[in-house]
Amino acid sequence: MVSKKEVINFADALRIATEPSDENLEILLSYFFVWFKPMWLRKAVKEWIDPITIFERYTQGRYKKITKGILTLWWDGYLNDFLSSAPKLYNYLSRDPEIKKILDTEEGRKYLNYITERIYNWAYQIVSED
Repeated sequence: MVSKKEVINFADALRIATEPSDENLEILLSYFFVWFKPMWLRKAVKEWIDPITIFERYTQGRYKKITKGILTLWWDGYLNDFLSSAPKLYNYLSRDPEIKKILDTEEGRKYLNYITERIYNWAYQIVSED
């Protein structure tokens, strides 16, 4: 995950988003999952919150074309594989010990499987749109 101290300006963020690589994937994921904090996750698991309510923010107004372009550029070789795998999403998110505790519960695992499917379907739909 990108360090909280690391700040990336818009030009750097755009460059990173348009240059798929393993290193840049970490940064890209940190932008998409910036909202995924322990406090939110506890509530989401308890109330079974659909993660798409958060991700829809990336597809509103001018962000829609940018999001589609980024997802499409990263889909083959990176996001298709990552977003379709609950274990990969778990490994990424559980780097935060508090999130790991939540995901390691029975309800947390069920929620992880749910969001993996929802996020993958959301991204696939965007990539597949004409």
